[in-house]
Amino acid sequence: MTPKRIVLTAQCLLALAIIITAYFQFFKTDSAPYSPTSLMLGEHAPDFTLQSGQSSVSLSSFKHKQAVAIYFGYTSCPDVCPTGMSQLANAVKQLTPHGQTQIQGLMITLDPQRDSAEVVNTYAQFFFSDFKGLSGHPTAINTVANQYHVIYQRKPSVGSALQYTLDHSSNFYLIDKQGILRHVMPHTVPTDVLVKALRSLLNDN
Repeated sequence: MTPKRIVLTAQCLLALAIIITAYFQFFKTDSAPYSPTSLMLGEHAPDFTLQSGQSSVSLSSFKHKQAVAIYFGYTSCPDVCPTGMSQLANAVKQLTPHGQTQIQGLMITLDPQRDSAEVVNTYAQFFFSDFKGLSGHPTAINTVANQYHVIYQRKPSVGSALQYTLDHSSNFYLIDKQGILRHVMPHTVPTDVLVKALRSLLNDN
């Protein structure tokens, strides 16, 4: 390779590195990288406090009162989130009336810049009236997502009024009344399997 070609190649690689760095600095501001912090079934689920409507909600406030089913998503999500929330709502509706009151569904937004506490709460309650939608400062959302090993990444949406969408993992986190994380299930889990898991939190057979 001639010296001229070597210099040209080096310049191209440098330009590519600059472009990649700029991309991730802009579009990765809302991502939650995988954390080495342990998230183990059978252990206490990480606590948090976020906003829902006009009030704050802490996971610990449900301890000894209700089991909790958490889903992370965002209200502008075109397909995965509506599917996940519908799946969770349908499973809860298959519990006994008493069982339904013993499960608190929570949707935590991954897009707090667009999803205020009021917006995400209204969205969650569209699927089931007792669900709560939670939002907060981007730093707080990122911390909670990181605690639960949620992976999410901004993806530019060229030519769209939305400007960007989010690629994200999509799981249900099922926590019993003692605050213990019992199940982590993908949103595509069969409804009957999800119902069985919810009943196991309550012994609602």
